Amino acid sequence: MYSSLYINRTSYYCLLLIFVIGVNFCNVSLAYLKVIAPLTPVTEADLGSQLLLSCNVSGEPPPYFVWLKEGRSLPMNLSWEPPYDDRQVLISYSVLSVDAGNYTCLATNLYDFKKQNTELRIKTPPGKLQNVSVHPSTIVATVRWHVDNDGGYPITNFTLLYRPTNASASEKWHVPQPVHVSPSARQFFVYQLKPGTDYTFRMWATNKLGPGEAVSVRASTAKPIEPPEVLEKMLEDAEDFSSTAWLVAICMVAATVLTLSFLSCALIYREHRNETPEESLPRIIANPGFEIDLEQSYLLDHADYNDNTEQTVRINNNTVIQPSRV
Repeated sequence: MYSSLYINRTSYYCLLLIFVIGVNFCNVSLAYLKVIAPLTPVTEADLGSQLLLSCNVSGEPPPYFVWLKEGRSLPMNLSWEPPYDDRQVLISYSVLSVDAGNYTCLATNLYDFKKQNTELRIKTPPGKLQNVSVHPSTIVATVRWHVDNDGGYPITNFTLLYRPTNASASEKWHVPQPVHVSPSARQFFVYQLKPGTDYTFRMWATNKLGPGEAVSVRASTAKPIEPPEVLEKMLEDAEDFSSTAWLVAICMVAATVLTLSFLSCALIYREHRNETPEESLPRIIANPGFEIDLEQSYLLDHADYNDNTEQTVRINNNTVIQPSRV
């Protein structure tokens, strides 16, 4: 609508000059409108950095420029330097998160109309961690979390702090080891907590632009159970058991014992059944070193002076000395 109104108004002035003066100042043969360098489909900038958006369109007569965001006039809460009307270039010396969006540059003169678009993305520190939960025991707590927004840059590390909730404002936060949690981790264990104490945990993510917004979660560690309390708890649990539950438990134990006994008997019977009669007899292994010749033993015991009771003696491999004879 805007371009058509502008062209119609300019055409009206040209016709008026021709009618009154008789000279055609609107030389149609010299008119043009062209894009010198189109806007990129996506423009990225870091939060707080300087940015320049240029609508590089030239023409004759010189074109008139209009910038739109999301199809509407630029709101006043953006970081662009005013004024916004008839500006070929938008300049920001410190871009804000609200500057992100879809921008359109309109350029028009008497004879043509050009339109360009770009999506401005602002990179920021990481957003708040999501679903942060603490699961404490007596002296240990497990912290879990999810990452929903990394800000446009990879997360470099997570930071976790904790201290008792009733601590004074001047008391320092405790920093577990390691100080910087790995960017790939999604849970962390905190040790050496005090039993029965309420703690406040603070956690945030960090990328190359800096730390993100911290999330605070409260959790209380459990108190240690004393022996009387253990007995009392066992009795309370026993009261909750009905007679049917006790009967089922006893039957299960009895069935387990009977099953194990039956299996043991079956294994013993199978082992004895596979034995042969010879294997069941005791084995006596003769020792060659203790064999005795009864005849030789008798002659040695009842020898007289005429008997040759001497045995041959081998001196070496070639000589044998026989016993002497009288």
